[in-house]
Amino acid sequence: MQEKLKNLFALIFVLLSLVGTSCNDVDKPTPQATEVWITMNGELLPEQVYNIPLKPAKVEWGVAPVRDKDAQLKDIHWYLNGNEVKGTTETTLEMVPEYSGTLKVVVKNDAGMESEAELALQGVFREGMFFYGSTNVGVSFYNPTADNFVAPSKGFKNIYTELNDDELGKGGVNDLTFFHNKIYFLLPSSEKGNARVVIADAQTLRKIDVVTALDFKTGVLGEIYNLAVVSDDKAYIGHNKSSAGNKAGVRALDMKSKTLSADIPELSGDLGVNGPAWQRMMVHGDDLLVICGDKLQVLDTKTDKLKKSVSINESSLIADVLRGSDKNLYLLVSGTISNKSNPSWLFMPQFSTPAQIVKLDGKSYEVLEKKELKYEKDGKSEDIQLKCGLRANGAVMSPISDVIYFIKDAGWVSSEIYTYDCKMGKVDFFADPLKADGIYGPLSGYMGADKKGNVYVAITDYTRSKIVMFDHAGKFVKTLSVEGDGSVISTYMN
Repeated sequence: MQEKLKNLFALIFVLLSLVGTSCNDVDKPTPQATEVWITMNGELLPEQVYNIPLKPAKVEWGVAPVRDKDAQLKDIHWYLNGNEVKGTTETTLEMVPEYSGTLKVVVKNDAGMESEAELALQGVFREGMFFYGSTNVGVSFYNPTADNFVAPSKGFKNIYTELNDDELGKGGVNDLTFFHNKIYFLLPSSEKGNARVVIADAQTLRKIDVVTALDFKTGVLGEIYNLAVVSDDKAYIGHNKSSAGNKAGVRALDMKSKTLSADIPELSGDLGVNGPAWQRMMVHGDDLLVICGDKLQVLDTKTDKLKKSVSINESSLIADVLRGSDKNLYLLVSGTISNKSNPSWLFMPQFSTPAQIVKLDGKSYEVLEKKELKYEKDGKSEDIQLKCGLRANGAVMSPISDVIYFIKDAGWVSSEIYTYDCKMGKVDFFADPLKADGIYGPLSGYMGADKKGNVYVAITDYTRSKIVMFDHAGKFVKTLSVEGDGSVISTYMN
C-alpha cells in the first residue's frame, strides 16, 4: 500500500513539474525575425527599387530595421544578382551600381533569427527602342513612355562607346539581339581584324564581355550579318561569302570557349536558294529557325542537328518569320518568282502570284493555314507582294495585337507599309513613311513596335537615318534623327 502511495506522489510531482514548464513556455516570447529594408545613402527606399542613372555614381547601401529600431543586426551578407559580394559583413556596402538586377542582404538578429531584403536595380534602357546602323556605327535609344531620346553626345557616335571605354567597331552593328537581360551586338570588323560579339547589360549598356574566335573574320566568312543567341554560352552567326560565289551559311559560336564551328550543312548553300539570304534567324524554344530560300529549317540547338524542314513553294522565297501572341509562327512568303533563272533575281524578284501569310503550329511546325495577300478597297482587289530577296522586309509583329506590319514590294525603293490581321485574315494599308514630314530615302533594316502600339520605321541615306514614328492607326507622330543606316529593335518583343 505504502509503495502504491509512493508511486502516486511521484506521478503527481512529475505532472506538476510539467505544468510549471508549460506555464514558463507560455510566458517566454517566441523569437521573431527582424523585418529589414535596404537604404540608399541613408535614405529609405520604401518601394525597394533603384533606378540607375545613365552615368551612375558611388552609392552607399545600408540595411535598417523597418519597425524595431533598436534591433541589433549581425552576420550580414550582401548578394548582387545572386552572387555574394565577398568581404562584406557590415551594415553598409559601397559600390557604383553599373548593372541591373537585384541587390539582396541577409541578416540575423540577437535571437539568431534570419531575415532578408531585396532591392530591384533598373536601368535607363529597360523599356523602349534601340536604333542602330549596319553601315555606320550608331546606337541610340528612345523611351516612348517618358518621351526620352538618348542619343550620343558630341564627339561620340553611339551611346555604348560613350558609357564604356570600348569601341564597338569600325563599320557598323550588323545585328543586335537580347538574351537573359543582356544585349548582344554583332560587329563584323574591329581594329584587330576579327569580328566580335560585344555583350552588355541590356538595361544600362555597361560592357560585360567581348567574344571573338579564330576564323571569325570577314576574310574567312565574307559578310557577317546575322546573330542569334540561344544561351549564355552559345550563339549562331549567319554569313555569306560573295567572293566565293555567294555561298551562305550558319556557324555556332561557343562564347565560353570562344570557338567557332564549321558551317552547319543543313543551313548552308547558295545564297537564297538552299542557303540563307540575309533574313534574320529566330530562337524558338530550344530550336533555331533559319530561312534558306523557300524552306524554313528548324535546328535543334542542343545537338545542332536538323529537326524539321518546312517547304511552302519551291518557286517562292520566305521573306520573314514572326511569332504571334498565340505562340504560333507566321511565315511571310513571296509569290511565285518568275525570274529565278536570272542571276540577279535576288535583287529584283518578279512575281506571278500573290504573296502569302502561312501559319505554322508553334510546336509541330505543321502548316495550319495559308492566306493570299489581297487588298480589298472600293470594290477592287489588289494582289500584294512582299519586299524580299536581298531587300529584307523587316516586318514586325505588334506586341499589343495580332497584327503584322510588313513592307509591300514596289521596286527598289519600296516604302508602303501594310498590315495583316492574323485573326481576321485581312490586309490593310497602314502608312507611307516617305510622305511623312518631307522625308525621302529607302526603308532600312527592321521595323519596331512598342507596347503602346506605335510603329517605328527607319529611312536612310546610308550616312544618317530618320526614324519615323506612327501610332497604331498609321497617323504620323514624329521623326528622330540617328547615326548610321538605322534598324529598330524593340525591348518589348524580347
